[in-house]
Parts: sequence; structure tokens; C-alpha cells
Amino acid sequence: MILVGAAAVLASVSCNKEEVIDASKDGTVRFYANEIKTKTEFGTPDGNKYPTLWTNTEKVKISLNYAAAVEATVTPSVDRKTADITPATAITDDASGDYTFYALSPAAAEASNINKSYKDWDINIPSTQTPGANSVDEKAQIAIAVKSTGTVFPASVALPFAHVTAYGKLSFTNLTLSPGEEVTSVTLTSPENWVGSWYYYFEDGHMAAHSGSKALTINTDKTSDIWFACAPIDLQTKTLGISVTTTDGSYSKDITFPSGKGNFEAGKIGSFTVDMSGVIRQDPIVYTLVDDVDELSTNSEIIIVHSSLDFAAGKLGSETYLAQRAITKTGVTIKDPSEEVEVFKIADGNQSGSISLICKSNSKYLTWSSTTKLTSSESLTDAGSWTVTVSGSGIAGIANVKEPGRSILYNNSSPRFSTYSPGTGYADVNIYKKNGTGAAVLPKVSIAGDIEAEVSGKNIIVTWTDPADANVSKYKVTCTGQADQNVNPNEGGYIFENLADGEYVITVTAIAANSSTHRNSNTWTSSELEVSSVTFEEIDLTAKGYANGEDVTTVSGSVAALVFAKGSGSNAPKYYTSGTPSVRTYAKNTLTVSVSAGKKISKIEFTLGGTKSATVTADSGTLGDISGSSRTWTAGATKPNSVVFTNGSSNQMHYQKVKVYYE
Repeated sequence: MILVGAAAVLASVSCNKEEVIDASKDGTVRFYANEIKTKTEFGTPDGNKYPTLWTNTEKVKISLNYAAAVEATVTPSVDRKTADITPATAITDDASGDYTFYALSPAAAEASNINKSYKDWDINIPSTQTPGANSVDEKAQIAIAVKSTGTVFPASVALPFAHVTAYGKLSFTNLTLSPGEEVTSVTLTSPENWVGSWYYYFEDGHMAAHSGSKALTINTDKTSDIWFACAPIDLQTKTLGISVTTTDGSYSKDITFPSGKGNFEAGKIGSFTVDMSGVIRQDPIVYTLVDDVDELSTNSEIIIVHSSLDFAAGKLGSETYLAQRAITKTGVTIKDPSEEVEVFKIADGNQSGSISLICKSNSKYLTWSSTTKLTSSESLTDAGSWTVTVSGSGIAGIANVKEPGRSILYNNSSPRFSTYSPGTGYADVNIYKKNGTGAAVLPKVSIAGDIEAEVSGKNIIVTWTDPADANVSKYKVTCTGQADQNVNPNEGGYIFENLADGEYVITVTAIAANSSTHRNSNTWTSSELEVSSVTFEEIDLTAKGYANGEDVTTVSGSVAALVFAKGSGSNAPKYYTSGTPSVRTYAKNTLTVSVSAGKKISKIEFTLGGTKSATVTADSGTLGDISGSSRTWTAGATKPNSVVFTNGSSNQMHYQKVKVYYE
């Protein structure tokens, strides 16, 4: 990594001619910008200087003597080096006899109005930026002008804008993408806040984070000359986290700036290149919109998201609210939200029918504190319990148990998530659930008589033995709480899908062909079906995008992980697309299945493809026989954290999917 071009200056430079300030004739002021290196597109560089040109895309804010700022339109000159600036409401003499004008470009950068008491302006540096082809995102290129005109109210004022944001230009080398794979965004995570809301203090020009953010996401499809803006920050000898998100996953690397490099200064451009050699693509972490409350269960990991804008609730930290953090929605999914987005793990609440939200950042319960304030607590109380509803469109109601009139909503006027009474000024929220988390319903079935049942995920597959007379027109299949089903004899059974936790009774009635009643039918009734929740994660090896013949070693999920190794064999495991796509393991290869620290494996289900004739042994538990394309391992009395499967001295075993049940 090399930092270059750190001296490329974007300084505030006014015309050489003397400025003339005339007294106002009609009580209004004309504002204009001379040839000042400020807004808003970068032109062709002259040596190490980039001229910046005015556009009329963004407006400007102007304040007289710290009064509420007035929005103004921008009319660039033909060469775009100068501009006329016209306030929507005329700024007139306030009779103070001492006139200082303050201006902010662009107007969209104003987080809250200019403040006379603190002599500051609250400005927002976007945490999500979309740069132009050769320029920084216009909304992120922030400049401020201060002009004192003395005791005479002027007729015109030349505003001496100067950049308050620093700029970067990032390029990558040796970022090897697969055919058809495209970059969609780049996220830079600083060790300190460098975007978000900041106070700019006029007396000395310094900035202080108000509701700052460490993560900056740049929407781009480029791998070189990627422009961004940030608050001035010195990253010398400090580490910057870099994540490149693509259509197929993400590539992450940390870089440390050497001494003398990495100091991003206001009005200057820091150019640097990152070598991505050896960085392996990671599968994206995907969150999906919840449109049915039944999708949520114990151990579901969720994020809370604005119902229409690209913002999610951030970590609580020392605040009494959840700050907004930028995310990118793609349809009903969100991929790889930044580390500043709070992930909540669902657990039981303090009251029946309620849940608790455990902040993964500190392992504490999200708790209502008072009025609109939130906190986090070590202990679970009614104030840390919530009732959740979800409409068909995904609008979530997250109401506090202790104060049911208050729900988690988004505050439009003070951008943040906290507890409010629903009404004007507050936006609805959605819940997005991390794929593969939460309890999946696994019915544990004990069957009596001639009815048999097989468990598959949330489903019960029911089969039965034909009656002795076999003169059957149909079978009537009933299940507690489900609609009755009429099944033809040649269908062989019926599947009840997506069953919730509970107890079920299944009845199969054979209807004789010569009767429309049950008078001559044979009936079998199962014992009660015990339905319980078991957590699992399935790793689909066929969906990883491996190339034909590619070596496969470590495959990580959110909790489970697979490690394929050569062991004492001659050939290493590889992925092949020919025949049945799968990871092929050879003689004496090993497969280690493990889960995160503190968790135990209860069962593993393998989906096999192609050749599956190798003799395989497990270092614990019981490995069942192969049935079709399926094979199951079950734990013994002691459930392990990891299991090692070893191939025998000949033949192969091909793996397509591995489903790991854990507790």
C-alpha cells in the first residue's frame, strides 16, 4: 500500500482584483462566488491541483449573523468557475451594524441549523457516497464561507468558500474477480469517526464528531480512481479496514498506513493503492426482510431498518438512542451491513408472548429507559421485553412491555432510532433476519401402529401401510390444526409443511371404493407427535461459486465451519462441476465439522452426490448408512464441538450439502 499525491491542493483562492462592498440600495444582498477552487466537480488537474467547478445540482445555505440559514440556488457562469447565488428568501438588514455572512455548500450538508450560542454549524458528511466518474459525490464535498463586511450593510458579497472535508482516491491492484463478477461497493472502516454528523466551529475552524461514523460505504463498480470524502483525519500508523463487495461476495483486508502517509487534510487529496494479492472471496452475510412474525424465533439474529430509506439502527454505545447507519437494500435483502450496525439476538422476554433483544455488541438486553431513551442492561426486566408484530408488507411493530404505548421507530427530525409514540414525524421500521439463524422447527416423532413419519426440516412426511383389502378410493389424512387432505392411493403419502412448535395427532383413514362414508373404512391413529425447536445451519457447497477443479479447504458459515484436508492421502479435496457438482474427497482425506465456541453438535445431515463408496469413520458418535443421497451422523451421550470424518484407504466420497444441528 502506497500513499501518493497527498499534496494535491484544493485551496480557497479568490480573484486577484480588489473586492468592492457597496452599500445596499434596496435592503437586499447579491451573493456571488468568484473563481474559487470549491464546488463541485473536479476538473482536469493542473499539475498537482484539481480545479473544482460549480454546478446547479445542489443548493447553498446562507446565514446573516447566525440567523436561521436560508436556502439559495446556484447559477454557474459559462465556464463554471464563478457563480451567482440567489437566496429563496431575501436576506435583509438586521440593523445590527455588524454584518457577518456564513455560507454552507451544499445545503444538503446541513444536519441542523447554525448555532449562535456555540458558534458552530452541524454538518453531515454522508456515510454512503456515490462518486462521479472523476469526482467526489457532490453531497460529500463540503465547503464553508465566512465573510465579515463591517458596519455597512452590503449590496453584494463575494463568499470565500473553503473546503472543510478531506478527499481520497483509492485504487486496487491484483483484485482477481471471477467471470461475470462485478464490484458493487467498497466499505472503508476507520479506527476513528470520519463521516456522519460533525460540528464545525467558526472561531478556530476545528471539527468535532456529533454523531459520527467509522464506516464509509462507496457505491461504485470501479476498481481504480475511487473518490471519497471524509472529515480531516490523521491515520498515520493506524489501520484502515477495507471490504470490497461484489455480486458474488466480498474481499476484506486491513492496511496500516506508514508514518508520513495517511494524513487526510481538508482541501487535499490523499491517493493510495491497495494490493489485494492473496485475498480470498468471502460469501456475503445476507439479511432478508421479515414479512411474517412466525419467521422469528429464539436465536434469530436481526437488524432494525428504516421502512423506506437505506438506514439501519446502529450500536447503542454511550448514547440513549440507536444512531442511523447506512446500509444498501437489494430487493428484500441486505448484504454485509457494516460493523456499526447493531445485530440483535432474539431470546425469551420477561412476560409470556414477549421477546428480548440482546445487543451482540455488548451481550446486554436492549431496554427502555425513560420517555424516548434507550439503554442496555445486564438483567432482563419488563422494560427490556418487547412484543413484535409484522404486517404482510413487512412493517414491524416493536412495542415495549413496560410502556406499551412506545415502540421502536425512526425519528425524521433528529435522525435516529428510539422509542416513540407512533404518529406524525416518525417512520415505520422493518426487521431483517440473518439467513440461517433462529430456531428451525424439527418435529421429533414417535409413531404407533401402521403410520410412519419422517422428519425433514419443518415438515412431517407421513406414510402408511395399505389395508388388507386394498379396495381403497382415497385416504383421508388429518393433522391437528391443519386442513384435512384427500390423498389418492398412488401418491404414497402426504407432507405437512412449516409446522410450529406444539403437539400433533395424525390420523389416516382409508376410504373403501364402494362407500362414500367411513362405515367400511380402516383407520390408524398415531400417538402424539412431539414437536420441538432445534437450531441448525446448512452449508450448500454447490452454491459457493467454486471453479471446476478448484481446491477446497475451509468453508465457513455463521456458526458452523467445514475444513477439508488432504490428511495422509495423495490427493487433496477439490470441487468438480462435472457429473453431480460436489466437493470430492479422496482416500485418507478428512472432513472436520465444527461449530462456534460454546456450542455443541447434536446431528449432521449430509447430502451426497456422485461417487459415495468410500468407507468413512467418525471420531465420535454414530455415522449411519447411506440412503439414496442422504447420510446422517448423530452424537452420543456427550455432544462434541467438532467431529472429524476420515475416508478409508480407497475410493471417494462426494459432498454437496452439510446441515449441522447444534445447541
